[in-house]
Amino acid sequence: MKCLRPLARRLTLNTGAAIPTLGLGTWQSEPQVIGPVIRHAIEEGYRHFDCAAMYKNEAEIGRAYKSIINDGLCRREDLFITSKLSPYDLFPDKINDAVNKTLSDLKLDYLDLYLIHWPHRIKYPPLNTTDTSHVEPYKENWMKDAWIILENIFKEGRLKAIGLSNFSIKKMEHILSNSTVKPAVNQVENHIYFQQAVMKKYLDSKEILMQSYSPLGSPQRSSTAAEDPTVLSDPVVKRIADTHNATPAQICIAFLLRDNKVVLAKSVNPIRLKSNLNSLDIQLTEQDYKDITAVDKNYRLFRARFLRPYSTYKNFWDEDFEAELSN
Repeated sequence: MKCLRPLARRLTLNTGAAIPTLGLGTWQSEPQVIGPVIRHAIEEGYRHFDCAAMYKNEAEIGRAYKSIINDGLCRREDLFITSKLSPYDLFPDKINDAVNKTLSDLKLDYLDLYLIHWPHRIKYPPLNTTDTSHVEPYKENWMKDAWIILENIFKEGRLKAIGLSNFSIKKMEHILSNSTVKPAVNQVENHIYFQQAVMKKYLDSKEILMQSYSPLGSPQRSSTAAEDPTVLSDPVVKRIADTHNATPAQICIAFLLRDNKVVLAKSVNPIRLKSNLNSLDIQLTEQDYKDITAVDKNYRLFRARFLRPYSTYKNFWDEDFEAELSN
């Protein structure tokens, strides 16, 4: 069995389970491509995979898992598999069916981690590009009801851990005040230009792990603006990469790993898959870490524009609330 460093570095969830610190993201991975990518990633040493119903490729990923396990390349218990509850399914009468569909698509009896993907609901597909009447903004009462349902599924054992994605601190406070099962993680945008120090401090205080998506600035994201900075072109990162004989991508990943974050890097390119995994071997110096910390711009690349006009940018992310915490 070819395997470079399966589960070589892990963190511990508040459930007691171990989670590999570097995972492979599957967003934007085409169904016809993702199966061989999963197999190659496992051969290289990946054991952590981040999936979601909204990515529309879970059936193909599930077939890959089944084939890989049947071939003896790894065991189910060697894998850490995450999926997420779509905003279309964030309704009391849909949640259980959504969990069961994801389990069926992924050919699994349980998920290691299941997240609420976004803190809003979508009632039906948009009628046109300007229609936002299908979006139902966050309400504390219905999120409380959804979390209780997930707690019950967690207690049944189909979900080994439950958590959140794209939740502000204020919205997480609502969950924590109405829960018997604490979220295991909050998965958020996190890279050198959006380091989220306040969020990390808050999560640490609650014994909740921070999962970092778009650690490289997601250069292939669908929504961009002319003024958006390019993470991988940062001169400080390039300089540090040269001193370590590494790539800028490896340095960006290594920086986040140093902060005890779970990093989700996305690629379908075999060379980049291996290169990203080799980030685990990079040891940044204290000066490297300080220099990269200093380039933070507090710049969010994913702005949830699709929620307007129901919520302003600042209100959706509860930026004023977080600013008060940082003072």
